[in-house]
Amino acid sequence: MNITIMLTPGPFKLIEVRNGATVIDVARKAAELFPVINNRPIDWVGLVKAKAVFVNKRKYSNTESINEDQGYGGSIFTTSLENADIIMVILSGRIKGNESGALTCTINDQGYALATPDTIANVLRDVVGQDPDDVTSVTVNGYEADLEDLVGDEDEIEVSYVTDAPEDDGAEAVIKVDGETFEATPEGKLAAIQAILEL
Repeated sequence: MNITIMLTPGPFKLIEVRNGATVIDVARKAAELFPVINNRPIDWVGLVKAKAVFVNKRKYSNTESINEDQGYGGSIFTTSLENADIIMVILSGRIKGNESGALTCTINDQGYALATPDTIANVLRDVVGQDPDDVTSVTVNGYEADLEDLVGDEDEIEVSYVTDAPEDDGAEAVIKVDGETFEATPEGKLAAIQAILEL
């Protein structure tokens, strides 16, 4: 069966697990398949044990006991999940998204869950772990966008970042004109231009 586990705010993943799996089983499988996302290690198991966990918007106990008087709908250790269940692990704050709970979006094909609506710049910095100053372009659902635009539910965001300058391979840059070689320095370029004019 397929279960979605989302860290809110943070990444989410669709995990295939055996029938009868529990939240802790899904977290273990996520840890096995996705220990690092965007160069950030994710402690899936530790987070479901320590943070508030909801399955289909019903709060689950972080212990093996289920106290229905306290509003728990199950336990992360003992309650079997069903196909297409959604596990939401609340990392901070309260959810102020849409009817289903968190807002979801994809950034460069990685899914993310957001606790509240926020700007693209803040999501990149606080959730993805990327510096917005390194962004060269951003599109939302195929249209050019601004870093200060709000992220909407189910937006597909593509971000391009500044890339490092190519490494110097040790070869000197030169300009060749009619068999003559000039260095690619300001003086060499001037000499090359003069050689071209004399042709």
